[in-house]
Amino acid sequence: MQIRKIKDSEREEILLGDRYAYGNWQEQSVNPSSSDNILDTIIPNQTLGCFIQGKIVAALRIHRFQQSLRGVIKEMGGIGGVWTYPEYRNQGCVKELIHVAFRLMQAQGQGLSMLIPFRQSFYQKFGYVTANSNLEVRVPIASIISDFTDNFSTWEYERVSAPSVQTELLEFLKHTTLNHGEVIPSYWQQAQWQDVTKDRQCVLVKQQGKILAVGIYRINSTIIERKIYLDHYFYTDIESRIRLFSFFAKHRDQINDLYLDVPFGTNFQQWFGDVMSGYEITIKTPPYMVRVIDLVAAIHNLPVHDHGAINIQIDDSPQDWHSHVFSIEAVNYLLNVKPSSLVKPEFKFTIQGISALVYGTMSLAELEYRNWLEVVNHDKRSLLESWFPPLALYNTWKF
Repeated sequence: MQIRKIKDSEREEILLGDRYAYGNWQEQSVNPSSSDNILDTIIPNQTLGCFIQGKIVAALRIHRFQQSLRGVIKEMGGIGGVWTYPEYRNQGCVKELIHVAFRLMQAQGQGLSMLIPFRQSFYQKFGYVTANSNLEVRVPIASIISDFTDNFSTWEYERVSAPSVQTELLEFLKHTTLNHGEVIPSYWQQAQWQDVTKDRQCVLVKQQGKILAVGIYRINSTIIERKIYLDHYFYTDIESRIRLFSFFAKHRDQINDLYLDVPFGTNFQQWFGDVMSGYEITIKTPPYMVRVIDLVAAIHNLPVHDHGAINIQIDDSPQDWHSHVFSIEAVNYLLNVKPSSLVKPEFKFTIQGISALVYGTMSLAELEYRNWLEVVNHDKRSLLESWFPPLALYNTWKF
């Protein structure tokens, strides 16, 4: 068994494995001259193959992302496209792929990792912990609280195809406050962006030429359906949010319902008026799972409200870069972390425990109950709780 990054000439083998695992099986080769070449979405430098007797029998992709972690943008490796041909399953292929992926992510400065599991219990074996899904909401479009005053001297809507706005959206996201856990597809190549946004529209909400809100959406306005799916939306303040939703309210003669994801804890009912037929709230997708790959990269410079210092130990075998005691100190209300051989641990974490703490998926009490945390110095407990309060994450970019 050999694990390595694939070559450019091996992309079609990856595509065949994807098709076998995820459907849409096709025997025919891909036309390399096609302008819509799906092979261009497979990035060899981000794709690991498991080779047995020279044949690719399993693979995974490490998507290069940025992610908002407690308000700070961090480098994150998104695991996706994991598959194994059935005749090679239960031979440790994915296990080896994941361990190599961990080493690659750590070498590339990706301190965090996230994935959407096919089965949570499988990825728990590798230190991933369950976070949460998004809330998926259906609301009658006629109930949107809107502002139809078209003051075009300062505000305007620009409606364009979503595949054409990659540069503008990424620039906008750099200067926008994002939700905890939100992914920024900063490094997607053009083919990847076009594949994810194909058949979608985008509205740019501008004031005096500056983008203040963005919505990426698709319309299904058949006689039976009549829906708008708002896949991604971002806004900078209350007024830009109202202006964005006002754009969708203008579809009320054509569309019955608006579908959108909302973060846990958001009182989205304030965004709507009379909802006579009620909301439909569902969770249809598996929860995200998250993991700390490198503690130093993950938490360095995170903002905190209290000064102090703690020492922690992490059990993350076989990742040897975590085989230290780490000293964490708040300096100017920012965390500074470094390995130390001169101190004793005040908290002992499993990798699941430190991942849950950093991402905020559980309380300290829950970590202790699961034996993911041993508190040695109880006097420091309140400081650790202050630094890492539980938080629900939110992200609409699937991978």
